[in-house]
Amino acid sequence: MITGGKRMKSLLLSGKVKPDVGGQVLDIYNQAVLQGISPTIKTTIDTANMTFVTIMNKEIIHTAPNGKKYSIQIRKYTPRDCFRLMGVHEADIDKLLSKEKTGQLIISKSKLYALAGNSIVTNCLTAMFEELIFPSGNHYHDKTGQLSLF
Repeated sequence: MITGGKRMKSLLLSGKVKPDVGGQVLDIYNQAVLQGISPTIKTTIDTANMTFVTIMNKEIIHTAPNGKKYSIQIRKYTPRDCFRLMGVHEADIDKLLSKEKTGQLIISKSKLYALAGNSIVTNCLTAMFEELIFPSGNHYHDKTGQLSLF
């Protein structure tokens, strides 16, 4: 394991994998792999189409079955990104990300990630309630854009 900046851990993994067969990940010799790289969604049982991945310092080098290499950058979601994905309005996100006079966040980043992760996507919940209340597809919203239950 290689350590990166700001206490981030970077992994250096290289290997080939095959998809899960009978509850096990098998290597190229059909031996069970207890540790290593997990297969990707597109990994097939065909040995010619195995995935080879190298991860080093936030950069992924993917070797396609034809031998061509692709470099992919990994970027962590920021707390703002997480709240946007959850459907939170920008004004509310700005309040959550407000800072003290010293320049530090009032709520720590780890708490912000937890808050976003433990919330529910309001747009999805609204759509589910609309389908329950108005199953014919006749959606009704009041002037504020809120779902009217009565």
